[in-house]
Amino acid sequence: MKQLVTNPLERLRVSRMIRKIKHRLAFDYFGNAEEAQNGVQELEKVRRQFMGDFNNLKLSKAGGYYYYDLNTPGFPSKIFDHYYISELNRIYKKYPPKELKILLLAITKKCGLNCEHCYEWDRLNGHEVLTNELLYRTVEKFQENAVFQVQLGGGEPMLRLDTIRELVTRFKDRSDFMVVTSGYKVTDEQVRQLAEWGIRGMTVSIDHFEAEKHDVFRGKDRSFDWAARTAKSAVKHGLITGLSLCVTREFLGEENLQRYAELAADLGVGFIQIMEPRSAGAYKEKDVELIKEEKKVLSEFYEKMNFTRKGRKYPIITYHGYHQNRVGCVGAGGRFLYIDSDGDLKVCPFCDGSFGNITQFEIKDTVSEMKKTGCGIYQLSEV
Repeated sequence: MKQLVTNPLERLRVSRMIRKIKHRLAFDYFGNAEEAQNGVQELEKVRRQFMGDFNNLKLSKAGGYYYYDLNTPGFPSKIFDHYYISELNRIYKKYPPKELKILLLAITKKCGLNCEHCYEWDRLNGHEVLTNELLYRTVEKFQENAVFQVQLGGGEPMLRLDTIRELVTRFKDRSDFMVVTSGYKVTDEQVRQLAEWGIRGMTVSIDHFEAEKHDVFRGKDRSFDWAARTAKSAVKHGLITGLSLCVTREFLGEENLQRYAELAADLGVGFIQIMEPRSAGAYKEKDVELIKEEKKVLSEFYEKMNFTRKGRKYPIITYHGYHQNRVGCVGAGGRFLYIDSDGDLKVCPFCDGSFGNITQFEIKDTVSEMKKTGCGIYQLSEV
């Protein structure tokens, strides 16, 4: 079973459907055809600021929904419709804008691994402070501010299955929910339950195509097997699935990236998410961050896989660094923010400093303060 849509006629049909939906939504927003057409064109300009002058011909499909980006709601769906209207409103501000698109939420400190790059390192396996009720109130508050995707991480979020069940069953009508997991001791039955409750997708961390090297990176034997089985289960049960790869200097290279893409294709997933190592968490004060020439290798791989015929049979690549290098950071309250396992609000998982705690905060004030401060690594984009 493969999530990547390889049939060119299906891609063409769905692409036309997307364009039609976007024009209908723009007409609903503006109330006349001319302004709607201009609005669609303006959003296309924004897309090209992020993507460059490429047409993304690739789509993945899971659970009856199509995806062109791992961090965008699936379509056709009401959540996708609301997301697109919100993106129009980000430019035209016909209504008071609601800034955020994604909430990254660490729901637990618990984890059975010892990962080389863990950004929750200093909090890992400490005393849990996030109660279910506190998490429920937090998600509800962010949904009121138009968060369209909630990514549940940790620690290992699958160690709080009951919490996931309650969050999803309460709030799935207004946001897509994703689980970000290492696959640690995850079973096929647990993944089936996620799909039954309404989880839309999973991001599974696999940091090498060779099992032994992944296990060393994760600090636990059998880590690769758990992760690979989890990815297969997610595909089987109709969850849009991405593999997340932290590209270290030791891994970086065209041959390794190509072999990783082969692994992802074999597992049938729809996406590969490329992450750069950051000097944070377990990597704090270590010389791990990629230099310009090394990032160029990743950008060229991203373009080859997504926009050339050579990449047609491989999963869609998501690489945040590519967009950050073009337009700046879209975190820092721009399109997403991060809540760590202590409940502290942060511009992203890799930046120090807190903008308050979920026990007491106002979203509008927090987002405004984050945008003033910015990322610290990439200049904040106003896009």
